[in-house]
Amino acid sequence: MSYAVAVALAAGLWFVARRLFGVVVVAGRSMEPSLWAGDRLLVARYGRAVPGRLVVLQGPHGPMVKRVAALPGQRSPWQAGAVVPAGHLLVLGDNAVLSHDSRQLGPLPTAAVRGFVLRRLTAAHPVGRVPRGPDAEDSGPRAGTAGASAPAVVTDLEEP
Repeated sequence: MSYAVAVALAAGLWFVARRLFGVVVVAGRSMEPSLWAGDRLLVARYGRAVPGRLVVLQGPHGPMVKRVAALPGQRSPWQAGAVVPAGHLLVLGDNAVLSHDSRQLGPLPTAAVRGFVLRRLTAAHPVGRVPRGPDAEDSGPRAGTAGASAPAVVTDLEEP
């Protein structure tokens, strides 16, 4: 394979990867103990929201990483008899005390979802799959996590 073909192939792969994936850096404590400030997450731009899955979405105060709690037509886990309206979902932070989520904001539009978390790329913890819930792993304090909850800082999920 010639050098020009290799460069063209690499550029094409880079372009496709940028359209399919992004990286998010977690800020704040709203997802502890599953995610910690400074964790870098690999995010797929396309996917399907299912309860328990982590999503990156555009909230009223900026981008945030939250766990899907309920889909359209499902009952709210904290409001008796309330059903999630069509075109919306309920999301929660794993740290209920510090998280600003659907408990305060109500249902968020599904169009606000910017991506679906696939893996933790870098952290003080071992690289690997993101835990399915707050009790899955990573329980306990970690140095450098003090401070109020803040949304995730999206580093490259802008529209391609």
